[in-house]
Amino acid sequence: MHTEKDKNFLLYLSFIFFAALLIYGTFSPWLSVASIFNVAGNNSNYGIAPIVLAFGYIIFGLSGILKNTVLGQYRKDFLKGVLLINVITNIVLLGLLVRYLQAVSEFNKTTSSSAADLASIQDFLGEEFADGIKELTNSLRPQVGSGYVVCLVSSFIGLGILIFLWKTNFRTKSAEEEVL
Repeated sequence: MHTEKDKNFLLYLSFIFFAALLIYGTFSPWLSVASIFNVAGNNSNYGIAPIVLAFGYIIFGLSGILKNTVLGQYRKDFLKGVLLINVITNIVLLGLLVRYLQAVSEFNKTTSSSAADLASIQDFLGEEFADGIKELTNSLRPQVGSGYVVCLVSSFIGLGILIFLWKTNFRTKSAEEEVL
């Protein structure tokens, strides 16, 4: 059976884990086209928000893990600050998702009009050629990369935990302070 001390330690340690996931996700592909062209989060301004959130997670997690009176003293303030940074990061990531969906919609409109043009010459060039063009078009469709998904999931799970901590007035003692 886990004690309260163990639960607190694991909870604060989870923020260090989520920080590592955010850093990994920021440097992994966020957008992939034909598995050849990849854009990572650190290649754009959008990647700044998850990195700032990762540092916030690290500070908040360490404030609960380490026996440090300065960090422990400001833990509630860290919680509020990280919560604000997390909300901003989620807004940025969701805004990027909306832009991605708009780009895919535009791509689909462009390819559907091209498909209509190909249908008119399909009889002349053959069905195999038309199938090849369809496969090529599908392979060029932009896809969300794994790094973006990791950042989005990590930030939302972290947000859920932070809201839980804030709403339930979770004990703010670190694992080391509870031993004393």
